[in-house]
Amino acid sequence: MLGHVNPKMVFIMGGINGLKDFNINEQVNIYEDIIKKTIDTVPYAKIYVQSTLPLGKNADARCSNNTIIKFNLRLEDLCKKYNINYVDLHSMYFQDGYLKSELTKDGVHLTEDGYKSWVEKLRKLIY
Repeated sequence: MLGHVNPKMVFIMGGINGLKDFNINEQVNIYEDIIKKTIDTVPYAKIYVQSTLPLGKNADARCSNNTIIKFNLRLEDLCKKYNINYVDLHSMYFQDGYLKSELTKDGVHLTEDGYKSWVEKLRKLIY
């Protein structure tokens, strides 16, 4: 999977693609498989799992913010189980129950400024 590039850090990004209000367990199992394969393939890499972002007020998604919160808690539990790093982007961008409106363009995806903010937050966490 990643062994031929021998990275020092690997970021696994949580996302809502495939996440629905009724299939959290299935999605968590997929991420657990990714984590295990990453650990097996690059055992010396520092591994980070990033939470899924909250939805914006105008989001057109197949799950609710409540489902995303539950999913993120399960991702955090996986990180504890495998002793890897959890990055809680959700709480960094959560405001009044939704994604900060100045950082979203369609309710689901960040604007360019939102991504720049994301990069800065990650730099502070890893360096």
